[in-house]
Amino acid sequence: MAKPEDNDKPKPKPYFFFVGHDRYETEQRSLTGAQIKAKVPDWQAGYGLMLEGAGDEADRLIADDESVSLA
Repeated sequence: MAKPEDNDKPKPKPYFFFVGHDRYETEQRSLTGAQIKAKVPDWQAGYGLMLEGAGDEADRLIADDESVSLA
């Protein structure tokens, strides 16, 4: 049974990311490329995961073991 004080704890801030037009949420502040791919249904093996560059930055490939901050 839940304790009354358990309801007083703030819920963790959800972080989110997009793959294509689909939004995904997580409570984790950062994820690896492999963790992101694992959250996407029907991810095709061999597909690369690209991080869209901001402003003048170019898009770049995210390695499976590379950590990506969602903060």
